[in-house]
Amino acid sequence: RFLFMLWILVISGCAYADGSSIVTGTTRTPTNPTLVKLYRVAPADYEIIGLVNASGNGWTEQESQHLAIDELKKRAAELGANGVLLLSSGDKEPATVGDVYGGTVSGEAIHVRH
Repeated sequence: RFLFMLWILVISGCAYADGSSIVTGTTRTPTNPTLVKLYRVAPADYEIIGLVNASGNGWTEQESQHLAIDELKKRAAELGANGVLLLSSGDKEPATVGDVYGGTVSGEAIHVRH
């Protein structure tokens, strides 16, 4: 019984995601995070709602990236965004997701006009 409880404690404490957001525009009614689309290139017609960032720590780099992306979409959806324009860590580099030690991602929460 002790080993089982210890195993549950270890498993539950190892994978996590965290993030934050800063409102820079006008928020909207919250949206569904599964409907938030990621953009590497700015869409034709959009409005910036805010800045979002997230990090994830999973068993693998890939899991960490997935956790970070899910958290990023969640934070953007809370602001009413239907998209996130990914930002790179460098000046003119393409947007990247994740790093060697865990997933990290940031972007602009946006509302894309269709």
